[in-house]
Amino acid sequence: MLNKFPLIIVDESTDARISEALRKGDFNIFCIQEMMPGTEDTAIIEFAAEKGAYIITEDKDFGDELVFRNSSHNGAMLLRLGGVDIEEKKRLVLIALNTHSEELLNAFSVLNKNKLRIRKK
Repeated sequence: MLNKFPLIIVDESTDARISEALRKGDFNIFCIQEMMPGTEDTAIIEFAAEKGAYIITEDKDFGDELVFRNSSHNGAMLLRLGGVDIEEKKRLVLIALNTHSEELLNAFSVLNKNKLRIRKK
């Protein structure tokens, strides 16, 4: 799946163990928490657009910026997995990326424990 996601930007609101799972799954990631902590959402979105990157976040403010303000992006997934243990979170994220790679690109998606909603631009 590395070819479908040349770079995944993992927002600092996302559990670091998800970043680790993505690395182990051979995804190319850029972890905001490690490289650019404290960066504003709009700057992360601009950075992702410049790099042609996909965003994974647990911060619902990204949805407002990407959907309602129609910011330019190459795709993003909002994780709404409160109350789900970390092993299940990692499993759900990897399944979503591996199963729906083409659909996720250039779309805003929301992943919860029961389903993946994909909203195309």
